[in-house]
Amino acid sequence: MIPKEEKIKAKINRQELLSAMKRVSLLTSQENQSVKFDFIKDKIIISSRSPNLGEAKEEISAEISGDNLTIGFNPGYIIDVLKILDTEEILFSLTEADKPGLIKSEGGYLYVVMPMQLN
Repeated sequence: MIPKEEKIKAKINRQELLSAMKRVSLLTSQENQSVKFDFIKDKIIISSRSPNLGEAKEEISAEISGDNLTIGFNPGYIIDVLKILDTEEILFSLTEADKPGLIKSEGGYLYVVMPMQLN
């Protein structure tokens, strides 16, 4: 279940990601619960779109190694783990858009998060 391969690694400020996730998740709906992550060189663009509510987009800086990737996640699962961690930075590692992601922090903490289809 825990991904062994890591094609993309992103070192991210936990509090900055948590704040961005909370803001973007406000514009998700029952029909579209996913939040889109675009991992691009030196930044992550987090966005959501709901036909009835509108669109949200946040950009945060990150140290990213590997290729660009677009992937969707349920924001609730990401927010849950970010709230309980007490480290300043996390490591988010990914392999492909349809494979689980892995959030790591100091102390050997691992959190597997499953991707969602993007509409």
